[in-house]
Amino acid sequence: MDERYELAKLASDYESYALECRDKFIIGDMDLETQYEQYENDVRTMGLERALEIKQDAYDRYMAG
Repeated sequence: MDERYELAKLASDYESYALECRDKFIIGDMDLETQYEQYENDVRTMGLERALEIKQDAYDRYMAG
């Protein structure tokens, strides 16, 4: 799969979830103390680490180039 397409798909998934959770943490619908760890796990499951890997690979190619 093309890196740009994969990154766009991953980013749209975890970014919209992150914004939703941010708002819930702010207004109190989610408890930062008890639900943050689950939030982190959810974002990782949604592909955050793969997105960071794609970005790092692109940066490394740029710096080598």
